[in-house]
Amino acid sequence: MLVMCLPSVALADREKADMCAVSLQADAKRIYEEVVPSVAASTNIKRIARRQAKLLARAGKIDSANAVASTLQARTCLRLARPGR
Repeated sequence: MLVMCLPSVALADREKADMCAVSLQADAKRIYEEVVPSVAASTNIKRIARRQAKLLARAGKIDSANAVASTLQARTCLRLARPGR
C-alpha cells in the first residue's frame, strides 16, 4: 500500500514547489527550472543550485551580480520538491 502512495506524494511535492516558483524573479525561476527535474530525496539542493547558477551566469543566461540572491530564492522552492522532506 505504501508503494502505491509514493508517486502521488512526490507529485504533490513537485506541485507545491511549482506553485512556489511562480512567484520567483526571472533569474531564480531559471535556476529552479534547470534544477527541479533532478531533485531527489538525497539531492544536495544547495550544491546543485549553486553549481547551476554558476553555469548560467557564466553563459550569460542570468545576471551574475544577482546569482547568489537568485540561488537562495530558487532553493526555497527546490526544497519543497524534495520527496519525503
